[in-house]
Amino acid sequence: MAHSKLPIIFLLHVVILVHKTFQQENKSPDFTKDLVNVKCKNGKSLSSSICLPEGYNLGEVPAIPSIIHTIFEINNIREIDDKKMTVTFEFYQQLTWIDDRIILTLSDEEVQLGGVPLTSNQLHHIWTPGLWIQSLFDFKLRSVFEPSIGLFIHEKTRCELTGCNNSNSAKDNENVTAVTFNFEARATVFCNFNYFRYPMDTQTCDFIMSSAYPFPDIVIFKLEESQFGTTFNNSNTDDFILDITFNDIVNGFSGISCVLRLERCLLPYIMKYYL
Repeated sequence: MAHSKLPIIFLLHVVILVHKTFQQENKSPDFTKDLVNVKCKNGKSLSSSICLPEGYNLGEVPAIPSIIHTIFEINNIREIDDKKMTVTFEFYQQLTWIDDRIILTLSDEEVQLGGVPLTSNQLHHIWTPGLWIQSLFDFKLRSVFEPSIGLFIHEKTRCELTGCNNSNSAKDNENVTAVTFNFEARATVFCNFNYFRYPMDTQTCDFIMSSAYPFPDIVIFKLEESQFGTTFNNSNTDDFILDITFNDIVNGFSGISCVLRLERCLLPYIMKYYL
């Protein structure tokens, strides 16, 4: 009886093997991945849909000038140290720019998503605009296991990025590869406090962020949206009432410019030094 079962078991294995072979042969090929692999020969693949072609140089600016579309929000003023003359605050920033050197071939699912999300580690392989902060004392990215950076490679038309007001130009309506990354950070900057009217003083502190490139026409930061305190609604500390005014871009300056106004509260001062 045991020997009579062997042919049946053998036939079952053969049927299963033939079925798997049939499924593999009739499976629809993924032309998207094949296309990326062909174009990415001798290049660097960041994902199945993204390729940095041979000769891609992350130290080279994608275009001159490169327009960096920027969203900037100061979430919270963490500390005001009037002895060290420093102000510490937390902010969120989003940067978007065009880098047509990146080869992007989206699958159907990625087209619906609008692009390809990547991990923060991939940011080191592509060009990023250098950031410079005036009078910077300390800077730290928020992180748990690694820096909390969101990286997204997507496809847009030039009009969608630059807002060309329904232009019919073929160049404005062509698709381009865009890079968007966002992060949250804590920055501490020096301020020149004036104590002539202490303790009824009002201090001002300038915050300026722009490109680290030495010439202003290489990388241009275009501030599209700027806010203060909309996340935590924190507009005062124990010792100061806070206000932040974002400046208009003048005299060819490219970047983020705002003034922090710190009005000292008398009640905490009186309770601390007299009561």
